[in-house]
Amino acid sequence: MMKDTILALLLLLSACGGESLNPGTEEPLLVDKGTLHAGEVPPPPDTDPGTDSAATDLAVTDIELPSSVAGVGESRTLTGRVAEAAYAIAVQLASEATAAYGSGYWIVPIDGVDPQYPGERTWTFTATIGHQAPVGMARIRVAGIAGNGSLGPSRDVDLCLSPSYPDNLNACDPTLEPPALVLELQWDRDMDLDLEVVRPDGSVLSSKSVTAPAKGPAPKGQIDTDSLAGCKPDPRRTENAFWADKPPTGVYGLRVRLFSACSQTSVRFVARALLRQAGATPGTWQQTEVARWTGTLLASQVDGGDGAPLLLGNLEMP
Repeated sequence: MMKDTILALLLLLSACGGESLNPGTEEPLLVDKGTLHAGEVPPPPDTDPGTDSAATDLAVTDIELPSSVAGVGESRTLTGRVAEAAYAIAVQLASEATAAYGSGYWIVPIDGVDPQYPGERTWTFTATIGHQAPVGMARIRVAGIAGNGSLGPSRDVDLCLSPSYPDNLNACDPTLEPPALVLELQWDRDMDLDLEVVRPDGSVLSSKSVTAPAKGPAPKGQIDTDSLAGCKPDPRRTENAFWADKPPTGVYGLRVRLFSACSQTSVRFVARALLRQAGATPGTWQQTEVARWTGTLLASQVDGGDGAPLLLGNLEMP
């Protein structure tokens, strides 16, 4: 019965205006069980709705988010409740300044009446952070949807969107000190690329030798992960070498190796160097891009770890 109601609601929304969108990977937030719909969920009201029946009949009464930090490609499951009169909920990512992100909002089905909370229905969905999501503090906005497609008052839950590289949550709290140096490699297809860094002493830091994170500062640096190892899908497609404290003086060579094509024909990549610098205000920090390299690798360049990697460039640390 509920599924039939949701189907009727989706048809009604299309008829009432607004364009149904293709939920592509360009969206900053991807919601399972959801249908993307053009439009914007208004920010929460400034005042308590009080006895306004139109508002209380669709009120979102509870939102629970187990972890308030998520990075690109990571998923978080949210649960909550909405007033019984709602037929579905609308979900959208928004900034702290209440501006909505993305092409539209997601329409998500809801469950039956919660026996522990008479007059309220439960809902749950899993949201994945897309590559287009901006870093920093954001909000997941939820609102009830009436049978005629109108939206009730929204409710927000805070979420820190961390970047694809290590930053010690600096993007959400600039008073937190990020790593002194980060060398990041990102690519656009499911191929097994490896980041390699030639240290000033000639030794090589490679993602194929990733170990458990050091408990304290690692003077020679460390790499966070071996993405796509064994061609196992990894939505991040990112590897980072980083130094928590100032790295030893000298020249660092940045290399990339195509270990396995994983049945793909080519891949585009971008590599960057980010340095820790003082922020705009006293007591704050920021990460500044000081170098960037881009390129393309072909399946014919696969070496399985035995050939010569591609040298992108050198970075000199004073």
